[in-house]
Amino acid sequence: MIARLLEILARPATEVALALLAFLDGFAIVFPPEFLLYPTVYARPAQAGFLAFVATAGSLLGAIAAYYIGQLMFETFGQMILEFYGMEDAFVAFTQSQAQNGATAVLLAAGLFMPMKAVAVASGVIGVPVWLFTLYVGIARAIRFGLGALLIRLIAGLTGRPA
Repeated sequence: MIARLLEILARPATEVALALLAFLDGFAIVFPPEFLLYPTVYARPAQAGFLAFVATAGSLLGAIAAYYIGQLMFETFGQMILEFYGMEDAFVAFTQSQAQNGATAVLLAAGLFMPMKAVAVASGVIGVPVWLFTLYVGIARAIRFGLGALLIRLIAGLTGRPA
């Protein structure tokens, strides 16, 4: 069964699924891309960096979509997303953190396991400059996915998976 799963994860379509999952996690669903990223890296350890990049790019595009939902459509769509996922408290916590720490709160929240939807919508509502939001989310997500992928690649090497 594990051999079959690794065979499926070795297919190129997995990259598309990873990008889509990371994008949707940014604003629409609650399913972290790591759930697909890490097994895929284990199946293809030599592509760990590329797979981390795919997850980062998808997540960043989803976060930008959520940012604009917060900036342009908070009253109608943004509030609905937060209520649907029960993220009102995360939204309030992030806005308070942002008030105290400035835009660096985006960098910290995007790198941790705080819901990206809440961070992105709040950043749009608060008015964090989009270029700074994009830069910080890109850096934080690249570090988060890159370090995770590197760790899984090292584990794959220790368990005898070909690099």
